[in-house]
Amino acid sequence: MKTLKTQKRIAADILKVGINRVRFNKEMIEDIKEAITRQDIKDLIKEKVITKKPERKTRRRAGKKHDLRKKKGRKRGFGSRKKIVIRKKQRYVKRIRKLREVIKEAKKSKLINSKQARELRKKIKAGDINSKKNLEEKIKSIEIIKKRK
Repeated sequence: MKTLKTQKRIAADILKVGINRVRFNKEMIEDIKEAITRQDIKDLIKEKVITKKPERKTRRRAGKKHDLRKKKGRKRGFGSRKKIVIRKKQRYVKRIRKLREVIKEAKKSKLINSKQARELRKKIKAGDINSKKNLEEKIKSIEIIKKRK
């Protein structure tokens, strides 16, 4: 028995699809076996003896179920809040860097020494100091204490 591998390959090439998407009409198998040239295959395609299977789309069954649950209000736990966490961290990093820059400037201009700078950095990290204004007040209070001594 002759296989139809060659015919299938040629038909796939003409239809511009993969081999698995080529469909032969089972009643006309004898005509397909006789088709040797590309022109023979093209004629069979015109006669609808050889067709291409429809493209298989991605199934979204799981995705639809997920969307329905989100619509109902599920899937809102802390594990699903990545963007919020990232945004908060970025805000924190920005604030910390600004405050540390202020400490660096104060240390350069000899308003505070390295020990006091270390203490201020710890307070910033702990959240005791959370704004530039608050930090400047702390530095001024350190200056005042310095002048008294």
